[in-house]
This record gives sequence, structure tokens and C-alpha cells, in this order.
Amino acid sequence: IAEQWNAMSKSEQEAATQSAVKDLEDHHEMKKLAVRNVPLEAFHNCQRSVEVIDHEARALNAHAGVEIIFIATCSTADHFNQPHVFQTLHATDFFDACFKVRSMDVALRLEVFSIAGIKELAAAPKRVSHMYYHNFDHHITMKHQIIVENWPLTKFCCPGDLNLQTEISVLKTAWDSSATIFCKLTDAEFKEW
Repeated sequence: IAEQWNAMSKSEQEAATQSAVKDLEDHHEMKKLAVRNVPLEAFHNCQRSVEVIDHEARALNAHAGVEIIFIATCSTADHFNQPHVFQTLHATDFFDACFKVRSMDVALRLEVFSIAGIKELAAAPKRVSHMYYHNFDHHITMKHQIIVENWPLTKFCCPGDLNLQTEISVLKTAWDSSATIFCKLTDAEFKEW
């Protein structure tokens, strides 16, 4: 291509690129007049950046054995991104063994603290000593104001009670992607519940 381009005269080069330049100018003019959605652009930028960081962290862990915990959260309420956690296996075990808390819980507290700036909201919540699937509303929601958001299966039950591999896979993917989460209701939400 370079040889062809260099063999062309200046007028031939201009003629060859005239339609592309016109399209580019039209595109720039349209961008000037278009209504911009800055939060949506920030969302996509964040998603792309986090994917790149995750990819690099995976490679670093695989090649050098480096253990990594990476948490990304929003800093304002008008951001669309959900908290994101990347962690290697040993880092996951570390959080479980040392802090007795999932790293996603830390990410959620960081997001609350970043947005609201209220230390009490970010503080460690009271731990639930036993998980109740049967009568969850009575045992958990009524006592702790906690609900499960976006349960992906038709029946709410202990994962150990599932018999189909597809159900287990769907549930694991929902938890791993944070599509399904435990959520603490505000006092107003709890009254409405």
C-alpha cells in the first residue's frame, strides 16, 4: 500500500482520500451537535479499563505467581458501574481466613463510603450466624433487613439442594458476576417491604 501511495501524485492522493475525508468531517460535525451522555461514556470507559486490568492481573498471577486483590467502585451515585472485584485464589482464601468477610462485601462498603462518606454505613455489619433458606424472610430479612436481589432460579433454596448441573451453573455465575447479591434494606425500604 505504501508503494502505491508514494507512486501517486499529490492530486491523485487527494482524489483517493476525498470521500473518506468528507465522511470524517461529517462524523466530527455530527459529534459536535450530538447530545452526549457522559455517565454512559464513563460506564463504558470503566468497563473497558477494568477488563484490561483483569486480563493483566490474570497474566501476572499465571506467570509470576503474584497474588492480587483489585477492587473498583463508583465514587458518585450517578455512575452506572457496579462494584467490581478481581482476586486470585489465595487472595480469596486470605479474605475468608483473616477477615471472615467476602471481598465483594468490602467493595460494597467502599462504594457506600465513597458515595455517602458515612463511616457507619461502611462499618462491618452484624454477622449472620446461620443461613436460613426456608423462611428466609422471617429469619434473615425481618431480623437483619437483608434481602437477596435477582435470585436466578424459580425456587430459593440451599445450593446444596440443587440437583441439576445447569441450575448450579446458573446460580454460580449469578453470584460470581454479582448479578445476584445480598442487599441491606434502608429503614424506608424495610418499612415498604
